[in-house]
Amino acid sequence: MSKYEIGKEFKMLQGMKLPANPKLLPAANALLEKMHGRSDSEVNVHTVQIPGYEGELITIYIMEPKHISGTVPCLIDYHGGGFMMKGSPAHFSRAKEYAYRLKCKVIFPDYRLIPEHPYPVPAEDCYETYKWVIENAEELKIDVNRIAVIGDSAGGNLAMATILMARDRKLPVPCFQILLYPVLDRRMETESMKKYTDTPVWDARLTKLMWELYLQKSPDAFTGKGNNETPQAVSANAEWNLELIRYISPAEVQELSGIPHTYIEIAEFDCLCDEGLAFGGRLMAAGIPVEVHRIEGAVHGYDVLLKSDTVKKLMRRRVTLLKEAFGK
Repeated sequence: MSKYEIGKEFKMLQGMKLPANPKLLPAANALLEKMHGRSDSEVNVHTVQIPGYEGELITIYIMEPKHISGTVPCLIDYHGGGFMMKGSPAHFSRAKEYAYRLKCKVIFPDYRLIPEHPYPVPAEDCYETYKWVIENAEELKIDVNRIAVIGDSAGGNLAMATILMARDRKLPVPCFQILLYPVLDRRMETESMKKYTDTPVWDARLTKLMWELYLQKSPDAFTGKGNNETPQAVSANAEWNLELIRYISPAEVQELSGIPHTYIEIAEFDCLCDEGLAFGGRLMAAGIPVEVHRIEGAVHGYDVLLKSDTVKKLMRRRVTLLKEAFGK
């Protein structure tokens, strides 16, 4: 019996946990790759290779409902998985549902993963995907003024990093973003992070491993620990380090202007719960339109249960908000 009062709808997730051993990741990702999204009776799926970080090619999936025509909105979907796992069948199912119900194109980047590709590779791959969509919007028949982003878990971190990079590098920012139980704070100091060290699917111990793998080439940018720089040398490069940190740890961003209307979902029994709540509060204080919904009884990754009544309700809410953002 779980020591947490997990809701009935989510109890089937009680025994699930993402792999904690990096040696298991190649086999797990090879299996996931074989299960990647395919076209069905309602949505066409095809792949394109585009330049990612430093010009290396990455694959993106383009999903679009059949029988659409003209210029349409676009949703860029950054999947979660601790920066270490490929998109799951549930990710692709949700992405295709968004495409069908919104009558839009969904772009789903297969960004490169840790431990082989630590920061900045995943974040920059995701930014390059966004930039490619902007630059090729006419050919793709995408309305550049109606592009939104969505990300779950580590994908929420990547969605937020993409928005900050777009803002800072003078690209148009998305019109809306959805962050689902997002990774936002490398410091791991919240109460939920201290409390939930053994929750299903994801916990604080996995979060620590994730950050160690993600930051292996830039650990502790403020102190210089682990990068052969003295604290004084790092202090001399304070401006560079502040730029680095805001794309890694959005909770530490000082300037929040330019961030679009944001919708956040957090799970009750999730070590990431409090950082999502705190970030929503900061956006609200900065005058950014924001909604934060805490899903009672839920654990991290609850929306893999696509047939759950709660998840169906949440999907309807997300679609409604995206329709409003797209002016539909």
